[in-house]
Order: sequence, then structure tokens, then C-alpha cells
Amino acid sequence: MEQRGTSVDDGQTFRRSEVIARGFEARCTASDGTIFFWHRNFGVQIDRHTSKMTLLTDPKVLPDAPWMATRLGMKELEAQAAVNL
Repeated sequence: MEQRGTSVDDGQTFRRSEVIARGFEARCTASDGTIFFWHRNFGVQIDRHTSKMTLLTDPKVLPDAPWMATRLGMKELEAQAAVNL
């Protein structure tokens, strides 16, 4: 992950391992269109075709695909960066 000062790029992507380790809120769309959100120790899986939502507590089920910070996640990353200055 690359940061300029304490800001986070809107289109910046993260690895699944970064999202899990750092705990910021992030979103990922799997190749089949399923949407995943993860924040700290839990997440939600949303089936795009049926809109069924499933609570997730095991990060092993998260796709190994690019993840993007949500607006809240961006604020969390900026706060983490400010603490690490």
C-alpha cells in the first residue's frame, strides 16, 4: 500500500491480507458478482442475483481479489497513518 502523507487514494486497492490484518472497512466484488464487505473481525457477503446477505466470521472465505476501502475505511486508514507519523 502506498500513501501520500495521510491521504488514501479513492481508487487504491489492497490485498485481502492487508484488509484482515489492519481491520479497516473494505469492499470487494468477486468474479461472479458477489459483493463482500469486511470490517475488523466480521463481514457480509451479498449475492448480487438474489440479494441474500450472509454474515461472515471466518476471513478464509473472503476472495483473494482486489479490495477497496469504503469511505469509513479511508478515514480509518488516514487515522492509522496519522498515528504512525
